Amino acid sequence: MGPRWPIIQPTAKSRRRKTKTPSRSEGVSNHKEQSLATKMVQPRFVRPSPSSPSSGTGEPNSSNLYVANCGPAVGLSHDAIAAVFSAFGEVKGVYPADESGVRVIVSFADPFSAKSALEALSGRPCPDLDGRTLHIRYSVLQLPSQTQVNECVPVSLSDSDLNIPGLFLLPDFVTAEEEQQLLAAVDTQPWIGLAKRRVQHYGYEFCYGTRNVDTKNRLGELPPFVSPILQRISLFPNLDYDPASLNLDQLTVNEYPSGVGLSPHIDTHSAFEDCIFSLSLAGPCIMEFRRYSASTWKAASITNDDNEKQDSSTCIKKALYLPPRSMLLLSGEARYAWNHYIPHHKIDKVKDKVIRRSPRRVSFTLRKVRNHPCSCRASRKILSKRMTTAMDPKVRKFESVEGADLNSISKPDGIRFRLVSYNILAQEVDEYDSFYRKNMESLGYSGIYIQRTGQRKRDGCAIFYKPSCAELVTKERIEYNDLLDEQKIETSNEAKGDDKEAKEHSGKDSHDLNDPQVRLKRDCVGIMAAFRINKPFHHMVIVANTHLYWDPELADVKLAQAKYLLSRLAQFKTLISDEFECTPSLLLAGDFNSIPGDMVYSYLVSGYKKPAETIEEEEVAPIPMCSVYEVTRGEPKFTNCTPGFTNTLDYIFFSPSDFIKPVSILQLPEPESPDVVGFLPNDHHPSDHLPIGAEFEISRE
Repeated sequence: MGPRWPIIQPTAKSRRRKTKTPSRSEGVSNHKEQSLATKMVQPRFVRPSPSSPSSGTGEPNSSNLYVANCGPAVGLSHDAIAAVFSAFGEVKGVYPADESGVRVIVSFADPFSAKSALEALSGRPCPDLDGRTLHIRYSVLQLPSQTQVNECVPVSLSDSDLNIPGLFLLPDFVTAEEEQQLLAAVDTQPWIGLAKRRVQHYGYEFCYGTRNVDTKNRLGELPPFVSPILQRISLFPNLDYDPASLNLDQLTVNEYPSGVGLSPHIDTHSAFEDCIFSLSLAGPCIMEFRRYSASTWKAASITNDDNEKQDSSTCIKKALYLPPRSMLLLSGEARYAWNHYIPHHKIDKVKDKVIRRSPRRVSFTLRKVRNHPCSCRASRKILSKRMTTAMDPKVRKFESVEGADLNSISKPDGIRFRLVSYNILAQEVDEYDSFYRKNMESLGYSGIYIQRTGQRKRDGCAIFYKPSCAELVTKERIEYNDLLDEQKIETSNEAKGDDKEAKEHSGKDSHDLNDPQVRLKRDCVGIMAAFRINKPFHHMVIVANTHLYWDPELADVKLAQAKYLLSRLAQFKTLISDEFECTPSLLLAGDFNSIPGDMVYSYLVSGYKKPAETIEEEEVAPIPMCSVYEVTRGEPKFTNCTPGFTNTLDYIFFSPSDFIKPVSILQLPEPESPDVVGFLPNDHHPSDHLPIGAEFEISRE
């Protein structure tokens, strides 16, 4: 057979979850207050059952609409909202969907009015509501009896009652006097304002956009006022390894106003080591712990900002009362396998008592930054304690796909090469020159690399290839921030026409997702290159590698990136075809942060398959692409494996033709395989993603 050409494509880390943080509570009310609180409860609305409509299609059976991106917090009163929606029928009421002030329930007198409003307004800017793009779905009224059952998560007063390994709570970790000293100390320091809370960072800044820390940008030592806390932590009775190895070097101070909760999440394990310490000050709170089914997408990806309850069948729920001045330790299973969560409430119920949250709660969260020289020994020790038995790493092999319906047969003079795509997570290709290039060159590879756009973004995408087998002809960068160019031109023209308006625009909230320049600016990139294979015959192969944006709530942004990607690939293919008078083969790989069947995936294969209902006919991809795993053995059960989410996000696509066919694919582990049980990364897999690969055969044109 012909020579083999390995191409290894590391891609940048994916991020699937927004992470917000705790809320507060203070004081115990009497039974009279409890009764009063019960009377003041607003109607509660939830998602329809699976048999009810969840989109604008079909006959509606709900007269209630959940409307996101409008409400008092963005300057839209309930009366103004009711006036707009009343154009479609009688509006019985407008209610807050939660305490955020940016989501409401619009209740119509009949379901057909609700359907008309949904079809007319959902996903479109509404001129009568400040041009905001509304996101609408059906909702149903939850009966009081259902509310009581669904919200009944018994609250424990002791960590031992929860029986979660690695979860420990120490009451009275600091005295009342020390609590006041700590609060006074942080109040003398500058705060950073976020959407719903204020924060301070010490040691290293946690970057909420990348869900990581910049280990090269150290802010300095931890402040002196936490020294007594660090000393006391070393005496923590439940540490099962040397406390001196902790070396806690990152502190985040969070201040939460009343009613702001903590969405279900797991602290980023690519950024921080095993132990997470959290000190509660200025008020108590209730922390809920959830262990979700590994195969549930929604439970892992949504942030629960709308404060709706998850289907209880998808997770185990336990709750713990955190008194003021208490220290919580999350480690091991509690750290990696359980989401922690504080509901967005102002009133909590503990046993038979009602607790009203205080106007302010402050938490001190202490962690150890991962991938730091002094942390390696502690990391290895903690990791070894998480593994129950020692195992030899399993070497995955390429397996033949002979028998798959590929409409071609192997040719004796065909060219075979392998392509492997790997999201390497914490290593991020951010040390391309100092690490990857020199190490890959020692193995006979050359490489090309593109760093993410934007300041302080050090990761990126790279393609490595063997020049002994293939010649790099040309390459092009793909920067998804180019999607902003047209908008920038329009904004510039408007500014020239009205200097006052330009100044007002320059002062616009930089976090307003209704502003296209904010919504589309994600700093994601890709790279595409043309290679010439010279033996045993000449053939051009185009290889592209990318990493799309992670956030499930910005699905439209991911779809826009996918469309831009394929439009650039189509142009690049035409360029190569015309310049070299050939028919190049086309391969596309990377982390698309999209599961099989969603909008991005459906669009990418729409030029090969009949478009899905979510893709308009005129929006069919400009070039046919199909997934190599899908057309051979079916998509893998997962390529990303974390405690809260396990599913497929990584793909290798190729443009089918008479000249190229996959002949083997890289084996992937099953969910019960010993090397992936629990979560990734572990000592067998250094990333929370798995490498995927395929071997292709090219025949003469």
